Amino acid sequence: AALSVGALVRLGKQAIDTADEMGKAAERVGMSVEQFSALSFAAQQSEVSMQELQLSMRNFSEFLVRAGRGSQDLTSALLAEADALAQIADPAERMTQFADRFGRQSLALIPFLNQGSAAIRAQMGEAVRLGVVVSGPVARQADLFNDTLMELGALARGAFLALAEQLLPTL
Repeated sequence: AALSVGALVRLGKQAIDTADEMGKAAERVGMSVEQFSALSFAAQQSEVSMQELQLSMRNFSEFLVRAGRGSQDLTSALLAEADALAQIADPAERMTQFADRFGRQSLALIPFLNQGSAAIRAQMGEAVRLGVVVSGPVARQADLFNDTLMELGALARGAFLALAEQLLPTL
């Protein structure tokens, strides 16, 4: 029973950490945490990590601003871009356009976008169905929880340092 309780605690902590990380990543790229977490799930189906997605979306957001489309919804723009890139027949031109929009360091995103917007939307829908989309309130609560745990750890270290300060001279 202790092993199963320990496993449940670890799974719970992992879920909290994931919600906290999703919230921070979404904020860094300028998306809602709901959109970013659904998109992240979809991207993981093409073996794109959350960090790779975050970098690619930040680059894409900067491209949209440069192109005068900075007010466009990032998820909608990404889905439209996936279909637009698929229409480019010449692989070299498609790669040039991809690099211009997402950056050369975002090559991991290519298989994800190559599947097209319909498949990406379906995968994002699957994230909703599976319950892995993180809401804004949950991300904020996870951040607060982790901050509180960090403060409790610092408090405990401070107490032990104070105790060590008193005991070390007599040892």
